Amino acid sequence: MELYIYGIIYTFIYAFLCKMFVESFARKREYTSQAVLWIVMLLFTVLDYVISVLLENYFIIKQVLIVLIGTVSMWYLFQIRMIKSILLVIFYQGFCIAADYIAWMLLQRFLQIGQMQSTIMNLLMGTLSQVFVFFFILVLRRKFSQDNTELLTDFEWVKFSVFPILTMLGIVAMLLNFKETDDIKQMITLTSIAAGMLLLNIFVFYLLNGAIQREKRIRRERLSMEKARSELEMYQQISESFDRQKKREHEYKNQMVLLSSLARQKEWEKLNELFETYHSGIDHQMDSIDTNHVIVNSILNVKYQEAIGKGIVFVLKINDLSGLRIKDQDIVVILSNMLNNAIEACEKCDGKKVIKFKAIKEDGKVIFSVINTIQESPLVFEGKYITTKEDGMYHGMGIENIKHIVEKYGGNCVIRNDEKQFYFIVYLPE
Repeated sequence: MELYIYGIIYTFIYAFLCKMFVESFARKREYTSQAVLWIVMLLFTVLDYVISVLLENYFIIKQVLIVLIGTVSMWYLFQIRMIKSILLVIFYQGFCIAADYIAWMLLQRFLQIGQMQSTIMNLLMGTLSQVFVFFFILVLRRKFSQDNTELLTDFEWVKFSVFPILTMLGIVAMLLNFKETDDIKQMITLTSIAAGMLLLNIFVFYLLNGAIQREKRIRRERLSMEKARSELEMYQQISESFDRQKKREHEYKNQMVLLSSLARQKEWEKLNELFETYHSGIDHQMDSIDTNHVIVNSILNVKYQEAIGKGIVFVLKINDLSGLRIKDQDIVVILSNMLNNAIEACEKCDGKKVIKFKAIKEDGKVIFSVINTIQESPLVFEGKYITTKEDGMYHGMGIENIKHIVEKYGGNCVIRNDEKQFYFIVYLPE
């Protein structure tokens, strides 16, 4: 009876690993709730187990029916065509058979374990091959998963992969030390431990995956909020610039009346003084930066005036940016964050305050570059630059949001610093 229970558990793990494998190449259907998922997995397990028991001596027929059940189950759960479902399940089934063979060959060659002579050997070998399949699926998901867990670094993945490797070594140790046992209680204990370790591997994986998905959702929400905040800030600044322009137009009418009156009275000296005064203020008041891109112009003119007003030298190098394929809201996030960080860093400087900004098309690329003076080296936490805001808290979402957008367009970022300057360069395809 106990062996039948283990057989059902073994079959359930097989079905769940099949789901994990297909999940690496396809997305779940929208209507696939957790309840539906578990119902399908239980049906898959029961049908698979019944077929395995009834057709134990008919290998080919058994394999065909198992593939058909798996195909229908995966097609129902995931957004894939039937032909793709068939191919994926066939590949999975083939790999499971290959894993059994490879595991046995390695044990026979390197550990001098001969043909499997007992029930315990068969059960542990089956679990060992399933751990091997699980490890293979982890590698596949790292490379091909459509819900790519890019929040984990390569080193973190290496640390996680140690867990299934230790599980395989533990099962091998059981095979070496208990291969001759016929004690049914001992067999049940050992197989339960082996299956429990594999289930624990799967549980930890989904626990980690769930945490990553939550982090991705939070990051998307933060990115959305950052875009909205940047857009609101830009539009407010443009609105303020427009209000100033209207005030200048009103002042211009009054000035014309005054100049006309002085001219009629032939007050040439006073007239010259006023002309000099008006001329010196024109360059500061006019929006003079023009890249042939409305959004870029708006951001640069606003940030230029803001920097000048804070005593920061703002050096520009620009050319024609018309025809950019980047969405306006993404441009707002990139430039606003780059320039906001530069202005904030320069404000903290006791000595020279300089921002060198470049926005050009060159060699088939769009380049946004900011080089600014710094008072001290920025903080780096887990490979990410973070900044200190006025609220005393540490922030780094601005830079991470820029990276996320740049990667979306197939570009890349270069971020570094020395003792005196911070360098932030964005390369985007034209």
